[in-house]
Amino acid sequence: MQEQALKVVHERELILERMHLRGIYDNIKMLIRLETPVDREDLRKAVDKLSETHPLLRSRVLLDNLGRASFTTENAPGLPLKIYEKGHSESYKEVIYEEDLDTINAETGPLGRVLLLDHPQSPDIVIYVHHVACDGLSLLYVAKHLLEYLSDAEKDVEVIESVAYSDELIKRYPPNIVNKFMINKVNSDWGKRRRIFSEDEFQELYKSSQRDKLIHIGFSKQETTALRDRCREEDVTVNSALVTAMLSATRVTPELRRSDEVGFAVSIRRMLENDPGEACGMYASGVTLNLKYSEKRNFWDNARKAHRISREKLGDPDALFSRRTNSIMLDPTIYDALIFATFSDYEDKMIEKFTDKIAKPNLGGIMTNLGGTRIPEEYGDIRVSDVVFIPPASGGGILAIGAGSIMGKLDLVIPYREPAFKEDVANRFSEEFKKTLNDVIHKAS
Repeated sequence: MQEQALKVVHERELILERMHLRGIYDNIKMLIRLETPVDREDLRKAVDKLSETHPLLRSRVLLDNLGRASFTTENAPGLPLKIYEKGHSESYKEVIYEEDLDTINAETGPLGRVLLLDHPQSPDIVIYVHHVACDGLSLLYVAKHLLEYLSDAEKDVEVIESVAYSDELIKRYPPNIVNKFMINKVNSDWGKRRRIFSEDEFQELYKSSQRDKLIHIGFSKQETTALRDRCREEDVTVNSALVTAMLSATRVTPELRRSDEVGFAVSIRRMLENDPGEACGMYASGVTLNLKYSEKRNFWDNARKAHRISREKLGDPDALFSRRTNSIMLDPTIYDALIFATFSDYEDKMIEKFTDKIAKPNLGGIMTNLGGTRIPEEYGDIRVSDVVFIPPASGGGILAIGAGSIMGKLDLVIPYREPAFKEDVANRFSEEFKKTLNDVIHKAS
């Protein structure tokens, strides 16, 4: 790595991202599957360039005595490259499971790492990043940049700084009077008893918690095209069809039918005054839809309802940003205390009032869909067979699904964490979910 480039210190305040700082195993991953061998030294150089391009990935987090946070690259190491041997096609699941034992330490950094599962014909690369530094689309851009550097050793490094936009949200979508009063009161009450948890305490909490297990469902390019074409015929988006399939599949898993509220992530990059482009960061929000699968309607009628309601929500800025603004205004150490109250024996009367929002959230499921083709099959001599987005499991046993057709074929990953989300429930749901989509693709419904 160019030593001079690393001497430049990059810093910025961490506000909106602060709620993701202490999540249990709140790391997101991107799996890159190759059809050509990888030279380890070439990959090492590409990872070094990636560290320069995205300073946020090699950052660490500074906390003051009030729990306020900022990113800095000062005294933070570059991105590590860890080497494993790929024994079979599912090795990446085992490697990620082991990596979670050595979870990212935000205070020492860096906030990301690259894993090579080496194989003479079909190696895998896993980009493993703390969610505080990356949303799903950011991670896709990171994968793209890594492949560009790996395929072209002469490619110049472009530094892409992250964009902070918390002030913009507060200015454009300030809390209403009632919410502002309540937030100020909560902050004031908490300020009298504030408990600051150290990074060491969180590291111990992580090690005592269950790690994510993964279920992958893949479709061919032909099947993916058939689904996309059918959605166009029915005048709905693929995302609406996936949400509908999720609702349909929960009919055989009553354990997952917590409520009719379904959430999905939304990229807000193009809605910001300063478009972050291909920078790393949390440039996503989410909306919730009140949906219930109607037994009296067929699949596509249910999908049209989901499509109509989602369009209404996406057209409402308050639905996208008001909750974000409220979260920015809340004392960030309350999120830390909530995590400890949920996953340890920590008790506080005030925090108990909030704990149910994490321990028993009122959501029937969450979906993050990165959308259609964005990564080419060839980078110079490198052939890419698949790129798969792997989100973290949601706390409290909520169903979470990561989706994407990054290489033109639909991949779905269902992460789950026992005991809140039992293995047999995860398997039953995934089988029904896959069956529902297969029926949609191959038959009239």
